[in-house]
Amino acid sequence: MKRKQSNQLSSYLAMAIVLTKYEAKLALVPALAAVVSRFMALLEEIKEVQLIQEGKSIGTTLQKQKEEAEMIEITLRVAAAIYVYATNQKNMELQEEVKVSPWYLKRQGDSSLLNRCRRILQIASGLDAEAVAPYGLLPETISGLQKEIDDFAALIAKPRTTIVARSTATHRLKELFKEVGLLLHDEMDKLMLVIKEQEPVFYNEYKAARIIVDLRGAYETDEEENADEE
Repeated sequence: MKRKQSNQLSSYLAMAIVLTKYEAKLALVPALAAVVSRFMALLEEIKEVQLIQEGKSIGTTLQKQKEEAEMIEITLRVAAAIYVYATNQKNMELQEEVKVSPWYLKRQGDSSLLNRCRRILQIASGLDAEAVAPYGLLPETISGLQKEIDDFAALIAKPRTTIVARSTATHRLKELFKEVGLLLHDEMDKLMLVIKEQEPVFYNEYKAARIIVDLRGAYETDEEENADEE
């Protein structure tokens, strides 16, 4: 969110507090009550879109760590079973193929880790099921590894989707702020004049909330506003 939008949002939130405080007074002018309802709905959408734009991804990060740990754990179990099987078969080439450690897997990047786990899965799927069953390598173990790989692959693809979502959110925010600006200028400000004489305290608090102050401590100049919009 740009600085200008952030300043506007602070003003809108202050206005929402005032409008909620004097909600009963809105009944004096039904058209004003309807405009306030639209304003509140737009404000809620702005807050929701802002979260998307800022990419609130703490939950996603924790989920990624969980899925990665689960995939590594079952990969190590499958690799260990194949390694012992290969040892008994005196198949040194197979031993080398599945020789992995927790430290090795954890230091890999997402793509490299995924490829390594997929290779272990490929090897496990190609072995004789009856021959490896005594080593704990059962069909459900292999399908479990497949599931963990699929889950992790889907999760690491999310940031690419998020980039698109954030780009869309940025465009939508611009539209929302423009819509709110027109709503306030063309309708709410003028309807508030209708109750100015009857409810001067309400009106004055509304006008005070309408002032958009630069959060850096100064009022924005036209030049700064234009720079923000570029």
